[in-house]
Amino acid sequence: NFNDQVYSCVKKMIIYGEGWFKFSYIPDVSKYPIIEFIPLKYINTEYKYGRLQSVDFLTPGLTDGRREYILKEIYKKHNNW
Repeated sequence: NFNDQVYSCVKKMIIYGEGWFKFSYIPDVSKYPIIEFIPLKYINTEYKYGRLQSVDFLTPGLTDGRREYILKEIYKKHNNW
């Protein structure tokens, strides 16, 4: 539900302060984009000459029962020159 997603994102914004919105489209899950608010402490950015080159979204707390993992999603600009 779009209204529930927006409410959840706004609530997280108030709690965590700064962050980024991540939009994902996964047709197996929903026919609409999924909106997530990611707090700034779970984001790494890389700049080159003042321009954004990549964004890493970190998702901590994933476990297999024995170990805890951090999922790192990397979105990077590719130069094809």
